[in-house]
Amino acid sequence: MTTGLCTETLLIRPLQVAEIHQCVEGAVLFHREFNMPGKLIPSVFTRNWTNFLTTQIARIFSAWRGDDLVGGLGGLVHPDLNDDRIVATEMFWFVMPHERDRPGSMTAVRLLKQFMQWGDAHAVETRLAHMVGGGNDAQLDRLYRKLGYQQLEVGYYRPRRE
Repeated sequence: MTTGLCTETLLIRPLQVAEIHQCVEGAVLFHREFNMPGKLIPSVFTRNWTNFLTTQIARIFSAWRGDDLVGGLGGLVHPDLNDDRIVATEMFWFVMPHERDRPGSMTAVRLLKQFMQWGDAHAVETRLAHMVGGGNDAQLDRLYRKLGYQQLEVGYYRPRRE
C-alpha cells in the first residue's frame, strides 16, 4: 500500500476471493486501534473469509484508489437465531488512516451504503456493530441513526480468569 498520496478516483467493488489477503493490513490496524481482545491472525482471517465467500451468502466491499486497497466492509447473510428472519450482519469495517485523513473523505459512508444496498437485496434487516472507544462514537451514532438504524445492544466481554 502507498502512503495515501494517490489522487485517483475512489472505486468501490466486491472483493474477489484471491484478494482477501489484501484486507489483512487494514484488519490488523483496526484490531490494534481498538485494542480488541485476542489476536488477529492473518491466516485465520484469510481462511475464514475464503470459506464465507465460497460457501455462504457473504460479501466484502472494497474501496480502492488505483491499486491501493484503502477500505473494506465484510458482511454475512444468515438466519436470525431466534426466529429465522434472514438478516445481513456487518462483520468488519475498516478505512485506512491515510484515507480517513483525506479532506472530505466519504469512503466509510460509501462502503456502508454498498453494504446496506446488498443487505436490503438479501435480507429483511441489516445489522451493524460499533466498537466503542475509537474517538468517533458520537459521530457514528449520528450516522447510524440518520440512516435509520436503532441501537439494539451493547456488548461486553470478559477474559477467562486463569
